[in-house]
Amino acid sequence: MANEFEDDPLNGAALLPRLKGKESVAFPYKKNGIWKPSLDRGKPTVMELMQESLSKFGLLKNETKVYLYLARFGGQKAQRVSEALSIHRTETYKILRKLEKMGLIYRVLDKPAKFVALPIDQALSNLIEIKRQRLMLLEKTKEEIVKLWRSLPRPTENSEAEKESFQILKGMLRINAKASEIIRKAKKEVFIVATDDKLFQMFHSGVLDELKKNSRRINVKLLTNYSLKSHFIVKKIQLNEKEFSYTELNIPSFILVDEEEILFFLEDHINNKKEFRAMWTNQKEIIKALRILRFFSVKNEKTAKRLKVSMNL
Repeated sequence: MANEFEDDPLNGAALLPRLKGKESVAFPYKKNGIWKPSLDRGKPTVMELMQESLSKFGLLKNETKVYLYLARFGGQKAQRVSEALSIHRTETYKILRKLEKMGLIYRVLDKPAKFVALPIDQALSNLIEIKRQRLMLLEKTKEEIVKLWRSLPRPTENSEAEKESFQILKGMLRINAKASEIIRKAKKEVFIVATDDKLFQMFHSGVLDELKKNSRRINVKLLTNYSLKSHFIVKKIQLNEKEFSYTELNIPSFILVDEEEILFFLEDHINNKKEFRAMWTNQKEIIKALRILRFFSVKNEKTAKRLKVSMNL
């Protein structure tokens, strides 16, 4: 039987998401009375875009197909859904039960029963609420695990924990989490060396929120190049003149905490895509070498005035 979900000439237009800039979508085309996806592999179809977007909410490919089919065509019997999407009947029933449990569809009592999809905005709200409840549960579980861990007696000797080590981090989320963690744990001092772009990135990811929270109980030192971005961020996180300096050097970006651990930011361009990586270490020689950057900092007040003139600000 023909796949009604793919054959419907309106499926592309009705489900088109908002696109950024000049992005384009390959709409289905008609051939011999049947609507099929475009063969232009350079442009995703509307359904591919929808499936990719919904997958971010935890839905699998066939689960997305079933939901979108019901949302597009209204209440349907399980057998009809199975035939229209060419999905085995047993799997179709499992998917329908799961979508019902997630609050994305509901059952209409009939013989046999029909399944109806909730409007997509309501369905997405339900998915977000499920994620929110899971996060709350994880937070509660975290507290319980930490409490249990702290109840364990401390070993008399733990030379393993004091060993110098390296850790490579990949992905912006993981790097930001590590940066927030080491700033939060700081006991005496946080020394940040960063380009204005890296500083802006840390500001928008929330990493500098931890710095702002802890600035009263620890010493904060920031070294960056002068620009409108860096000037704006310094004001936003409310650093005083003794806590930041400007430099004209081409500097690497890193966070040094208590002169005991350091997070060094690395960036690569692979296939014209920026890939974010970082290296964390407590290796003493590396930390000692990077501390020398303090001596290349120039006082913010004098440098700011000179750089403002050169930038015609």
